[in-house]
Amino acid sequence: MPVYKVAYDLLIDVLDIGKNVDKRYSVPLTNRMKEISYQIAYNVRIIYDIKDREALIESTQASCRELAFILQILCDKKQFSKKKFALESERIVSVSKQLDGLRRTVKA
Repeated sequence: MPVYKVAYDLLIDVLDIGKNVDKRYSVPLTNRMKEISYQIAYNVRIIYDIKDREALIESTQASCRELAFILQILCDKKQFSKKKFALESERIVSVSKQLDGLRRTVKA
């Protein structure tokens, strides 16, 4: 399942980003981004094990949007490079698009 690999890589990178963030941002933003990235990876992991996939896909995509917003804030505050931000943004978009593809198969 390629989407799980991308979601897992995203989780690992977000955990690494969180280690290097200035302490002023660590409590409100990094804790939330760690929770969200874990939830994204976990949701992708269990997506085939539950009946209401549509709701889980929607929730996971909302989490992707929130994570992208937090990463944008931290990048704007120069907590990590724009290159790293671009990589993580690509991963978020990839997860979301793959979930869209899965949604289409669920509805079919």
